Amino acid sequence: MIQRIAHLFRSGKTAVPSAPEYRPAPNNQLLIGQTALVSGAAGLIGSAIVAELLSQGADVTAIDCDGAGLAALENAAGSSRLAAQICDLTDANQIARLDARNCDLLIHAAGVQVETTALDDTDLQWSQSLDANVAGPVRLTRKMLPALIRNKGSIIMVSSIHAALPSRWANYSAAKAAQDATMREWSIDLAPHGVRVNSVAPGWVSAVVKPSKLALLRQQTIPPEYIARAVTVLASDYYSRFTTGSVVSVDAGASHYSGRVPFDLPTAKDG
Repeated sequence: MIQRIAHLFRSGKTAVPSAPEYRPAPNNQLLIGQTALVSGAAGLIGSAIVAELLSQGADVTAIDCDGAGLAALENAAGSSRLAAQICDLTDANQIARLDARNCDLLIHAAGVQVETTALDDTDLQWSQSLDANVAGPVRLTRKMLPALIRNKGSIIMVSSIHAALPSRWANYSAAKAAQDATMREWSIDLAPHGVRVNSVAPGWVSAVVKPSKLALLRQQTIPPEYIARAVTVLASDYYSRFTTGSVVSVDAGASHYSGRVPFDLPTAKDG
């Protein structure tokens, strides 16, 4: 296997991914009676999380700044247990007006990825990245904390392997590192109240399976459903009652390559 991977590096050839293996979810629904609030619900990962939570019996409030995306999500789900609200997490007033009085599970899947390097980024891009990925989830958590404490609930961040590894986009890596740092601090603060706080760190996720040298396992990108299932495991007291302050990586081994750097080496032309 090592020789084969080394050969791929030398040859520059792209491995052909195998078809994704989908194993059926357990027959028992893990989240019956739970109320979930999912931010970034219209996105690729967020919509997969909403679908998985619904399949596990939860009532879900989906929020996003993309109204058309939310409408499509509602149509696809076709469930009376799904409610959608337009809400921009970068707007404190919209969060204050959010109609969400109860919450057992708070899933932060909202965020932005600004793909710029030190040679071409701007103050505005840094502000956008930090506001959407860090300040927004903090605002939303602050609003929902009374309900989470009352219900001894769970908070889950959708972070990234680039919280700990270079992505070649400093603002993005910094924002994701701040997410995981916030998660760990919250896990300590909220432990006496019975609230668990964890992160899921995806690698390269895509709706359509693509070949990926970054993936040691299966040599392909990750379907978003697998991020959603990791969220479900962390959300479930059945599996994770004593899990808090943890980061679960779902990256097909990509983090062993130190992120994207070996495949996107910087040059003097980057600027």
